[in-house]
Amino acid sequence: MSTTRKEKKSLHLAQGLRRLSRRLASMIDYDRILEQFCSGLEGLLHTRRILILKTSATGKKFSVIHACRFTEPVAPESTLLDLPALHALYRANKTIFFKSESVSVGSFEGFDRIDFHPDLVLKLTRRNRCVGFVLLEQLNPDRNLAHLQKAFNELGERTGTALRHARLLQLYQRSAREKELLLELGRKISSILHLDELLESIIDELSKVVQYDKAAIFLLSDRNRKISRLARRGPSPLFDESEFIKKGEGLAGWVLKVQRPVIVRDVHKDPRYFPLYLDSKSEMDVPIIHKKKILGVFNLESNTRNAFSRRDLHLVQVLASHAAVAIENARLYEEFTEKREIEKELRTAKRFQKALLPRSMPRVPGYDFAAINIPSRTIGGDLFDFISFSDGRIGVAIGDVSGKGTPGAILMATLFSMYRGLVRMGMPIDHMMFDLNNQIKKRISSSSFITFFYGELFPHTGEFIYCNAGHCAPSLLHLNGQVEKLEMGGTVLGFIENTGYEIGKTQIHQGDLLVLYTDGLTETMDYSEEIYGEERLDALLKQNINEKPSRLLRLLFKSIQMYSQMKKPQDDFTTVIVKRLIQ
Repeated sequence: MSTTRKEKKSLHLAQGLRRLSRRLASMIDYDRILEQFCSGLEGLLHTRRILILKTSATGKKFSVIHACRFTEPVAPESTLLDLPALHALYRANKTIFFKSESVSVGSFEGFDRIDFHPDLVLKLTRRNRCVGFVLLEQLNPDRNLAHLQKAFNELGERTGTALRHARLLQLYQRSAREKELLLELGRKISSILHLDELLESIIDELSKVVQYDKAAIFLLSDRNRKISRLARRGPSPLFDESEFIKKGEGLAGWVLKVQRPVIVRDVHKDPRYFPLYLDSKSEMDVPIIHKKKILGVFNLESNTRNAFSRRDLHLVQVLASHAAVAIENARLYEEFTEKREIEKELRTAKRFQKALLPRSMPRVPGYDFAAINIPSRTIGGDLFDFISFSDGRIGVAIGDVSGKGTPGAILMATLFSMYRGLVRMGMPIDHMMFDLNNQIKKRISSSSFITFFYGELFPHTGEFIYCNAGHCAPSLLHLNGQVEKLEMGGTVLGFIENTGYEIGKTQIHQGDLLVLYTDGLTETMDYSEEIYGEERLDALLKQNINEKPSRLLRLLFKSIQMYSQMKKPQDDFTTVIVKRLIQ
């Protein structure tokens, strides 16, 4: 090949590496960066296989984050590798290393089983600090690339920086999804009071948190250490594990005894493991503890080694704390329902709860008020309220506590007393909601929370100021057909301490209709489990905007009954309507 042709080819390769660098620097998706990086190098350098490693904080350990063109599995990211051949490269002031150099890059202990012998190593850097390595096998290992040092330096820096930023974004997004998922899971399981149903729900929700091949929840009896309840997913074990757990044998039995979680990356190397399955290779067990009392254990097994990470353990522990409260509540409820006096106590509770709700609607010239509250059980966890102030303002409140029946009613009564006391102090609405949230947080369990909406109407002007604490956004239907959702506020009560809230402001004009409701309305399901939804609600309101609020409530409840084909609501049903009359 002529010198001119070699120079052109070298220039073309350098330009290609720089284009790849710029393209990667503009990306924010972690997996996409890895994919584009490997495909780019394959096209430019004609590589056979590529292995991308990240370094530990000390630079002495490495883990695989991506393997390209390998036919056999490589060590998972959770496995830390000790690769002495890379230690010298980590400290070196160069970015690219070749097989012919004094520091050998052609042999890496631990990769012999996959027959991987790289002939080129690219250091990934961020702000001139090594964050990883790229190990490459080339189709033409004798190809001279030393003159491309500058282009490789740029590629290593831009790729390392792009991966770092994308990884941080990925972790942030995953953390946000996990928090949202755990909040939803906590809300879901906290509303189930039947123990067997609760365990089945928990083990199903567990699969959304961490992947497994077999899982079980073992609950201990209150009277002895025997397994009283069991929920399982996956194949049946070879033996009945109940007796082994009772004796403290096996990993689950050990966790119940010491009340500490455990991750075993290779069960065949752990003497505590008892083989209940032939194909299990790794296991994680997490105790379920409520107020220092061991209730049971989560048992998860996988058919692959190193299947469970510390992050998986953290997520399951958070779920276990939610589950512990829900299980204890379910047990208490189960015991409570066995007593003969339950019906009498429920009737008493119903009278007490009814006494908390307004006995009559506010009488304000130019306005019409109506409200309805129908618990799905004898007593419920929904709240609505009106407050008439001396200056003419009208306070309007609606809330929904997590859980139904007795637990929900107790929370509702707690909310009512606290919110009434704070409102009478005359503080701004956002300050009131801030204090209410902190008081609720101190008095309820970590698995409970409350959605709450409070607003104040100024009848003469129609101005309405409000704060929404994670509640279903009320619909303000204007006479021109537009629907305004009142969403301004903050998160649910009792979930995060010292969180801030915002005030929303709107205007209720003559002929406008304000409808506040709990999720028992919009989440009513038909026989196919499709929810009623906000769109059907808004459509019904538009069709009947000229109706009186009391008449509109009847139409709404009838619509729900027809949709669900049930006479009683599936969940607590509470709705408040405020209409400004045309004068």
